[in-house]
Amino acid sequence: MFIKNKRNKGITLIALVVTIIVLLILAGISISMLAGEGGILTNAKEARDKTGEAQAKEELDMYLMEYSGNKNLGDTTDLKTFLKSKGYTVKDTGDGKLQVEKDGYIFIVDPDTLSTTLKEKGLPEMNIQVEGPDEDKKVSITVTVTNVDEFESIEDITLTSPDGTKVRGTVNKEAGTATFKVEKNGIYTVDVKATADGKEKSEKQTVKVNQIPAEIGKIGFGTIDVIWVDKDNNIQSNPESPEKYLSGMTKVAWTWDEGTKTWTEKKEAPSTNEEWYSYRALEEGSKNDNKGENGSHWANAKNPNDGSYFVWIPRYAYRITYYTDEQTYRNGEEPLAYFDGNGLTDKDGAKVVKVNGGTIEIKMGEKVQTVIKDEKSYIVHPAFYGPGSEALGGGFGTDKGIVGIWVAKYEMSEDSKTNNPVSKPGVSPYWQFESIGQYYTRALNYDEGKVSHLMKCSEWGAVAYLAHSQYGRNGHEITINNNSNHYTGMAGDSVSAEVSSTTNSYDTEAGGLASTTGNVYGIYDMSGGTLESMACYDSSAGDALRWGNSFAYKDGQSTKFANTRLDVLDGVGFAQMEIKGEWFGDYRFAASNGGPFEAWGGNCSEAERAGLFASRKDTGSIINGEHMDKTFRVVLVGGSD
Repeated sequence: MFIKNKRNKGITLIALVVTIIVLLILAGISISMLAGEGGILTNAKEARDKTGEAQAKEELDMYLMEYSGNKNLGDTTDLKTFLKSKGYTVKDTGDGKLQVEKDGYIFIVDPDTLSTTLKEKGLPEMNIQVEGPDEDKKVSITVTVTNVDEFESIEDITLTSPDGTKVRGTVNKEAGTATFKVEKNGIYTVDVKATADGKEKSEKQTVKVNQIPAEIGKIGFGTIDVIWVDKDNNIQSNPESPEKYLSGMTKVAWTWDEGTKTWTEKKEAPSTNEEWYSYRALEEGSKNDNKGENGSHWANAKNPNDGSYFVWIPRYAYRITYYTDEQTYRNGEEPLAYFDGNGLTDKDGAKVVKVNGGTIEIKMGEKVQTVIKDEKSYIVHPAFYGPGSEALGGGFGTDKGIVGIWVAKYEMSEDSKTNNPVSKPGVSPYWQFESIGQYYTRALNYDEGKVSHLMKCSEWGAVAYLAHSQYGRNGHEITINNNSNHYTGMAGDSVSAEVSSTTNSYDTEAGGLASTTGNVYGIYDMSGGTLESMACYDSSAGDALRWGNSFAYKDGQSTKFANTRLDVLDGVGFAQMEIKGEWFGDYRFAASNGGPFEAWGGNCSEAERAGLFASRKDTGSIINGEHMDKTFRVVLVGGSD
């Protein structure tokens, strides 16, 4: 007999547990492969993020290329404004860079190089406010972490001073805020440390403090940077052409003979602007002298009526950088301060209130015009301003002013046949028994159709600044005209040569160094020669003004033909208050009682004391043969549509 056993076909509990464990392991492996570190989903997310970052950076770089192209074409829009117009949220980082955000992507942009860096996500974001100074001359720096809720905790908020030491302050870690008091200008560093997902996150930002009034040491030299502007103060790569402002004058150009080292005036007038002039600039940072055949060629013209030469000074804006002395500049040391559209500031941008222990203020005035280039503020020279700006040194042309002036190339001499003033080389500029009032009248009568007039201090300043800039001698001193006979267009063998009857002619290599361009294309006799009477006076000087009664004795107010010293004593563009210290040793004595007028440039016998920035007070009279030491210069109005 067979007995059949019936067995259970199901699985045991142990087998079930093992199966579940295996399934869980497989599920874990699958999930890890999908979502874990290096998993499919993670890699896909990272790839998507990187693609988005790349696209965001590509878009930003494209806009920066557009900005750079616009800038090269003369567009003066600043980078912050441009990026905002493209939909970005823009804020300063405090160290001169910009933080720009769009579609959740945050980049740091360097305005100088236009380079971009993606800012890491998950870092503390902070808002920094700078206020003050208060009565104790301290500035308050307030830091607020704006995404504090994204972190488990804020570990610390610190501030490091420019010298590397920690600044004490009040820190509220829970709120993510801190306040610090500082009493020195400079670049400070804010460091915020926070914890998220068990990891430490740290973010640093720099903040510039320049609100505390600054005191600096002695200023003895400076450089002048010039940019070209049109009548609307739009920045241009080239100066305004004088082509349509010749008013009957003819163009003049010269050729250089390397063998004889001399210049020869071309018989035929130049047919193109390129042949006529080239306002050449040395590269930024260059300390070379912009001179010789390859130096700057300012536009020259000749009046066919009397053969007088004139030189075109185009409308421009300027910025001054100050140094302790010329040697400091030559050595490449840091500048002390700047003067521009922001006023007189130190290297950190703080307003300077004392120089060498003395209180100083240069009045900008509400009507001073400024332009911005590369985030630097420049002053449009007041000599080119229109009506209503007479107190600043302008007044000619339309409401927007003029685009240039024609300045006599040489000190005015007397035409022996007509007894009229002429601007020619190699002649003596003596004028017998004439006061400044008579100079003023002679200049007005020179050519009424071209609004001729006696040179004003503001116009001398316009020439001097351009001569000292990268478009002129680039910070180098002009050789003195030391000719004992006061012949125009002559040059000594050095900037401080003693008076002599044997000197270099204007058309030689050495003679060209006495011009504003270091060659024959510049303006001569602005260092040495004879003192030049300026249409500039101190209206408080009373009876002494009788020698200038044709212009200065009327109402004591500045006009487009004359500057009142009380208006411009602390003003801009006059090569006076802005030229802190005695650059090149040039003396400066302002008009006052007993000498209500001014004579500029120095005399042939004054060696290193003469120069572009030399001025002295003058009675304006004809007493005691004073007239033998003075002459004048005519200016013609250009660019007046």
